[in-house]
Amino acid sequence: MKYQQLAILIPCHNEEENIVNAIEQALFYGQTFVIDNASTDQSYAKATTTNAIVIKETRLGYGNAIMTGMLEAKRRGFTIAIVLDADLSDNPSDIPILVEPILHENVDLCLSSRTRLEDQVNLEAHQRFGNLLAVNLMRLKTGYRYRDMGPFRAFIIDKILELQMADENFGWNIEMQLKAVIHRLSIREIELPYRKRTIGTSKISGNLKNSLKAGAIILQSVWKYS
Repeated sequence: MKYQQLAILIPCHNEEENIVNAIEQALFYGQTFVIDNASTDQSYAKATTTNAIVIKETRLGYGNAIMTGMLEAKRRGFTIAIVLDADLSDNPSDIPILVEPILHENVDLCLSSRTRLEDQVNLEAHQRFGNLLAVNLMRLKTGYRYRDMGPFRAFIIDKILELQMADENFGWNIEMQLKAVIHRLSIREIELPYRKRTIGTSKISGNLKNSLKAGAIILQSVWKYS
C-alpha cells in the first residue's frame, strides 16, 4: 500500500552499501526522501539513480538531516512523515503499523519500541545503556513512561514543527519525545522487531567510550529540553 500523504525520511551519512536497497523497499509505502548528510562516499550518487527525492544537507548532524527532510516534505504538500534509518535495522514492511494509528486513531506521534526480549540481543551495549538512561530520566522529568527511544517513528509534520525542534544531532529523538509530552501530543508506542545491521559500519560502535558519550548527550538533552 502506498500512502499518498506519507513522506519517508531516510537520513544518510556514508551508507553507500545500503542506501539503494533501503530506498527500493521504502518506495512501496510512500514518497521517499533521502537526506544526504555530508556523506564522503557514493551515497548521494547512488541515491540519485532511484525514484527518491534526494537532498544534500552539508551541515553534519542527525537532527539537521531530519529537519531538512521534514521541511522539504511539508513544502511539497506531505502531511505525515516517518523516519527510517538506512541500515534497515527496522523493517520497512512495518511502516503501515506506525502510520495507521496516525491516519485513523488521532495519534500525533507513533514510535517503535525495541523492548521484546528477542530484540534486546540485537541492540549494542551503548544502545541498551542509552535507552535505559533516557527513558528513566524522561519519566523523572515528565512523569511519562516511555519504553524506548528508537529512531523508527511516524508523526504529523505540523505537530512536530510546532515543537520548535532545535537539536542538530543525536539529541533530536530525546527532544522530540520530551516536547511531545510537554505539549500534550497524542503518543503511542508499538513493539516491533529490530535487526542487527548486516552491511556497512555503525556510526557509533558499542564500546565504553561511546556509551559514556551517549550518556553525556542524553543528560544534556534531558536537562535542556525539559
